[in-house]
Amino acid sequence: MAVAGVTRTALTNALNATDVSFDVDSVTGIDVGDVLVVRGEMMKVTGPATIANPITVVRGVNGTQA
Repeated sequence: MAVAGVTRTALTNALNATDVSFDVDSVTGIDVGDVLVVRGEMMKVTGPATIANPITVVRGVNGTQA
């Protein structure tokens, strides 16, 4: 189901609980300040300034768990 204003992509590798940077299939539509949701965990995108792989995030925002 498509949701307006939502960009979908996939991780290129599995994440562990401490990863703060990772690659995705496509960075199109992802900007610094966006919130990503991966298996229920919210992550705020912090970089790079010109979005490219790998992207960096702050894990566990809005009270979610890594």
